[in-house]
Amino acid sequence: LSVAVIWGMRKALDPLLGGLQPFELFLAAVLLMGWAIGPGPAIMASVLGLLIGDWYFCYPRGHFLNGGEQEFTASLVYVGVSAALIAVTHRMRRARQRLEREALEREEAEAGLWKQARLIDLAPAAIVVRALDGTIRFWSDGAERLYGWTRQEAIGRRTHDLLRTQFPQDLAG
Repeated sequence: LSVAVIWGMRKALDPLLGGLQPFELFLAAVLLMGWAIGPGPAIMASVLGLLIGDWYFCYPRGHFLNGGEQEFTASLVYVGVSAALIAVTHRMRRARQRLEREALEREEAEAGLWKQARLIDLAPAAIVVRALDGTIRFWSDGAERLYGWTRQEAIGRRTHDLLRTQFPQDLAG
């Protein structure tokens, strides 16, 4: 479909371009197919672009590779750029798929942690999870009952600040 749209666009521009730049617009179809669907359809778009561009927009029209050295060079450049686009979009597509997979794994892991946190909330004991810097990351229902601070009030604060802990010696020393 993308090649057909580009073909129509190129036909509309034919009075302006004539035999000039017979292949360049087809690179958009290669790029779109490579990014959206994958390398197979991008290769197909590249081949179709080469055939359609050569047959319909190179002089003499209606012949394959009869336009001489300039047409041959333009064809080689088109094939080279198409191959580069296919390779780049394939790598980008694989990277995007990997990132989506990793994001899904993180979401599943986070859901598992929240499930465990809900189970911890069933325990009557006060359970507090802190980061290395003392910042509260989890505050159980039992901690709410014992200390009087809600989960929203406690999470993100330092335990010593929240509970106003008094130490016989300075912690910094």
